[in-house]
Amino acid sequence: MKEIEIDVTEMACPMPLIRIKKAVKEMQPGDLLRVVGNDPIFEDTVRDFCEENTHEIVECAQDGRLVNLVLKIGKQ
Repeated sequence: MKEIEIDVTEMACPMPLIRIKKAVKEMQPGDLLRVVGNDPIFEDTVRDFCEENTHEIVECAQDGRLVNLVLKIGKQ
């Protein structure tokens, strides 16, 4: 199992989602992607992306404006 971390703070949508999609392409089912962002719609956008693409959010934590998410990669 591989684990990748990316930081998309200070990026406005759609850039965080573009970076996430690029990272996911390099991953296998079961791998974990840790991502932190602070765009106001970041969490909702990532949740929608996961629902549409069989990925699972296994951890979500918020610290002020920062949102930390851990995605478990599903089938691609």
